Order: sequence, then C-alpha cells, then structure tokens
Amino acid sequence: MFSKLNSFDDFLFENLDTTYFVISDDLFDVLVDINHPISTKLKSNDTDPPQKKITFIDINYNEYDKWMFVNSVKVNQYIEDKGGNINSITSFNRYKNKIIDKYSSKAKIGRLINKIYTDTYSTIQIEEFVQLYKKHFSTTFELLDIVKGKDILKWYDCKNYNNPDSVTELTQSCMADSVVNHFMDFYAVNDDKVQMLILYSDENKNKIDARAILWKPDLINGKKNTSGKLFLDRIYFNKQDHKNIMQKYADIKKWYYKRSGIYNPTTKKSEDVKFELNNMKISPSHTMPYADTLDVFDPKTNTITNDYEKHPDSGCLGSTCGQLDNLTWIPRYQKFYHINNLIKAYGENGQEYITREDAIYLPRYNKNYTKEFIDKHELVKIQDPIEVEDGDEENAPYYDVFKEDTIWSDEYNNRYYIKDVKYSDFLDIYIPISKAVLSKYMGTYLPREDTVKVVTDILGNGFGGYDYTYDFYLLSDPSKPFFKDKDGKYYLKSLKQKLKNIKKELKNEDN
Repeated sequence: MFSKLNSFDDFLFENLDTTYFVISDDLFDVLVDINHPISTKLKSNDTDPPQKKITFIDINYNEYDKWMFVNSVKVNQYIEDKGGNINSITSFNRYKNKIIDKYSSKAKIGRLINKIYTDTYSTIQIEEFVQLYKKHFSTTFELLDIVKGKDILKWYDCKNYNNPDSVTELTQSCMADSVVNHFMDFYAVNDDKVQMLILYSDENKNKIDARAILWKPDLINGKKNTSGKLFLDRIYFNKQDHKNIMQKYADIKKWYYKRSGIYNPTTKKSEDVKFELNNMKISPSHTMPYADTLDVFDPKTNTITNDYEKHPDSGCLGSTCGQLDNLTWIPRYQKFYHINNLIKAYGENGQEYITREDAIYLPRYNKNYTKEFIDKHELVKIQDPIEVEDGDEENAPYYDVFKEDTIWSDEYNNRYYIKDVKYSDFLDIYIPISKAVLSKYMGTYLPREDTVKVVTDILGNGFGGYDYTYDFYLLSDPSKPFFKDKDGKYYLKSLKQKLKNIKKELKNEDN
C-alpha cells in the first residue's frame, strides 16, 4: 500500500507536470533503518514545492540500485481521462493503484534523487545513500533462512526469539511456548513437504525476528503441482518491516503467501486458492500443532488441506493442546479416525474405540465387543426364557452369550445365561426366570410348577371390597399350611375363620 507516494519516468523530466509526491510504506520502512540525510529528508516528505514531477516511488526487488516510479504527466492524464481533478487528493488516491499497475517504470536511485531534490545533494552523498540502501537488502536477505526437520522445533521455541518478553505477533503466538514445542514434531517428520522460513535478528544468527511455515503442496486447486510451487503461510513477526521482508522474498521466489487472503504471485491478486498435501506422516507423539491456513486433516488419506468441502469428514488443526478437533488417535489402527466412525467396544483391557465394522454387538449384553475378545471367549446359543413364559419354548428366540457366563441345569437339561436363572437355596438348584417364583415364606426361589399360589391375608370389608395378599408355597409341603376352598383358591389355614366370616357378611348383604 502507498501512504507516502513517490515515482518517476525515464524521460521528459524537465517538462513534466507535477502531482502529489508519495513514497510506499515498504520503502518508508526501509528508510527508517538507514541513517543518512537523504533518508531523513525522504521520510519527512519535506519537499519544496510539495508536488513533484515524479511520484509513487517504491522498492524494486529485482534491482536494488533502482526504484519504481510513475511520472506525473501520466498520473494527471489518467485522472483527467477518468473525469477527475488532478489537484484533488481524493482523485489522486482513488486512481493510484490502477495508475501504478499501468504506468509504473524504474530508474536509477541517484537519478531520481537528483530530480526530486535538484542541486541539493552531492554525487558523493547520493552514492553513500545508494550503497547504504543496497546494503540493507543484501544484509537483510542474508538473514533469511529456510529450515526443516528438528530445526523447525528450535525456531518455534520462544527461547530463540529476539526480545521474547516484548508483546508482538511473534512472541504472543499460541505455539511459541516451550511446553507445546513437541506438537511441531508433525512438521519435523514431514520435512519433504514442510519447511519454515525464518528471519534472523542479526549476523550472529542465534535469535529470530520472524517465522512462517513453508508448505510444498501436492495439489493446487485440484491440479498436480508439477512446478513445485510453495505456499508461505501466515508470518509471525516482531516488526512490520520483518513481515514486509518475508513477503517481498516470497514475491521474488514466486511463492504463494498468506496476506488478507492467499496472494497469487502470478496474477498479483489475493485469491481463493485450495492446497492439498497428501500422505502426511504422523509424529510419534500423535500430536498436531495449531495451523493457520491448512487446518483441515482428512484421516482417510492423511491429507492436510484448506478445502473443507472436499474433505467433510475431517478434523481441524484448531487446538492449542496438540489435539485434532473431531478426530482421535486409535492405537490398534495407527491412524486418526473421525469420532462418527468409531464405537466403544469391550476388549481384553477394557473399553476402547474401534470402527463400527470391527465391532460385534451382543444383544443380550447390550454391548459391543472386539473380534479378538470374541475369539478368546467361546460363544454359545441360549434361548431367551423371558419369551417362553407360556411354555412355548420351541418358538423362543436364541441369542449368543459367553459360555463362561452360563450354567448347566440338570433339572431342566439345558444351559442358561446366568442372569436368566434364579438360585434356590432350599433346593440348591438354578431355575429359569420364566419358571421361577419367589416364596417369601421359604425365603428363596422355587420352581413355578412345584408351587401353589396361596392367599396369605384378606384386607378390607364388604362395603369397600376386599384385597388379597399372596405368597408361593411348595405344593409338596408336608405341613400343608394351606387349603383349597370351593372358589378354587388356596388359603392359609389360619384364614379359615376369617374367610367364613366374610362369606357370611356377603350373604347377609345379598339378603
């Protein structure tokens, strides 16, 4: 962007119109680092008059002894053609980007300075300034380095930042803390596809002022990246100038890089570019770093991408805790899986997550089991006694249970699931639930066919009706504490008189 413009064409210097004199923000930041009267003059924008024959001055990153510029006559002509006012700063700012794209040219820095400040600086002063300017870039780009593998972990660590206690985008980044440094192992094991661009703070090269992940995509917008183009992700920096240096280096290298969107160096525009890196290796710790742009991970193909629509069943590298949102690492498969494709199952070591297709569901337990657990524990077919209370055992459904959870009943000549039987202390036998009744009198379960249902008490009166309580007694009980009345019911013998009185009351009511 241009906030202080400055530019020039290679001809017609002497007879050009004048316009607002502005230098670019990027150039201004470079001038801040150069201690020289000319840089001081340019930074102050102290020109007399304030309008000059050249404007829109900017850095030429291919030739450091030249600046880019636009001559004023072309600026004024373009504004007039568009119906604007050449003396209006509004018109000037409105059309500046289109003017730069259409008319920007380049010239030697010394020649431009002479045209901006005529007869102000000597040849020696101008040469001094140009040398300092060129040195800035040769020195700065020498401080750039591309690292990979374990070196990525080293330069992610905040201990290796310049002025780590300051508050900058670099020092405040979520992955800067040493305690989360091992999350970057994922970058290290994929050194064929992941590198990092760093900017050392000085020639000692033991501290950095900026860093950015450098990806080598397999696919760009769905097409194979046969030319090996790279993508420079978000830049974390201490000063804006550090970010500018890395972006301009990406420009020179023709890398895609993260700006407000993804900047395409070919079209020179921010675009919706989709990247894919396939068959990524997983780090031994199975952790993942927080990612800025390529934050979609497809576990089916171990793909890193920024194309969620193409990979909907994926996880997100959006956690600062080393985890993948919506995904979990499954040791038995040595892969990440989406939680929707997993189910909890019982194995030899308790519950674990496995894929649905690998799980075996046993309805009688209402649980899923691993195949390995099933293989080590014999299954047997058991009839469901709950379904055969009416004695229709032939039509009772069968289900699988583990043999270790069953018992054999000699009395019924059948095998039963342990939860489908009741134990009789009195008879020392197991009775199927469908055939068992609880005798409060005996304090245990008894076979239904060997018992009789006995009225143990009669409550209420003739006006409100009567309620009966029951219990089960062995039909073969030698004490015979019950009797069978004419109504077909069995009663405790102790209720004979009470039953006689009730019948008498009922008879009187009828009369």
